[in-house]
Amino acid sequence: SVKVENTKCEGLLLDLHMDVENTGSLDGGHVVLLFSSPPAVHAAPQKKLLGFRKVHVGAGAKERLHFSVDVCKDLSVVDEIGVKKLALGSHLLHVGDVKHSLNIEIA
Repeated sequence: SVKVENTKCEGLLLDLHMDVENTGSLDGGHVVLLFSSPPAVHAAPQKKLLGFRKVHVGAGAKERLHFSVDVCKDLSVVDEIGVKKLALGSHLLHVGDVKHSLNIEIA
């Protein structure tokens, strides 16, 4: 991991777009939760809530949702002495049962 203050990730955003589809015959609402699971470093939490969206989807319809993930802010962890660090390695972004791996490394 590297100190966030020593990185050049300020303003680095990941735009995530996903569709929520209602396959039922009735209109419905749902809260979509976006979580991140960082690599197992610095006693980091297993999951961190990055955002949520409440969506209303008509019967048989589909709605597109957007999340913006700030790499420095949202994917960082605080180490044992309180220093904010960006954990290197594989981060998992997940919504429900859908997971996507994102690898952070020094170039």
